[in-house]
Amino acid sequence: MSDLLSYEVVDSVARLGVALLCGAVLGWEREARDKPAGLRTTMLVALGSATAAVAAIRLHADVSANGAWGVADPIRIVSGIIGGIGFLGAGAIIQARGNVHGMTTAATVWVIGGVGVASGLGYYGLALSSTAMAFVVLWGIGRFEHSDMAPESVRKEEDCETPLDSSVEEDKSQIDKSRALDRQQSALDRQ
Repeated sequence: MSDLLSYEVVDSVARLGVALLCGAVLGWEREARDKPAGLRTTMLVALGSATAAVAAIRLHADVSANGAWGVADPIRIVSGIIGGIGFLGAGAIIQARGNVHGMTTAATVWVIGGVGVASGLGYYGLALSSTAMAFVVLWGIGRFEHSDMAPESVRKEEDCETPLDSSVEEDKSQIDKSRALDRQQSALDRQ
């Protein structure tokens, strides 16, 4: 029982807990706006990043205690986390007909990875202040983008897709006609 309450375990749980809390704050904002990478995703990214950071510093401490300096470099593990999170964020970016979607989601995932690392390394002030700043950007700037105060080039309509140009509308119409013909042919084949 004393092993479960050791300083190392309590410290690790605190680091992971702060990461989860920070992930939850930003995830709630994304979830409330019905965006990808919501509550569970951001919490898991923060937790995974923090876990890897805690493991890195514990590994470094264990290896250093055995007199093998330089073998375990926690900075390499941290850089691997951030690079890996970049790939995860890239998966959230969608390009469709010249429009790019998901950049804010990708950036949020990347920030959450950094927040998790900061928390995992024990930099609670950095993790919490970064979370607060990211929340202000996501929530505050997001509200501004949808307001009448925003310039036309920035203004976004709520839940509005980019209007399709006429060539895309024609393509869609052709696809609909083709599907209707396929259904008619299938009905004739069944007779």
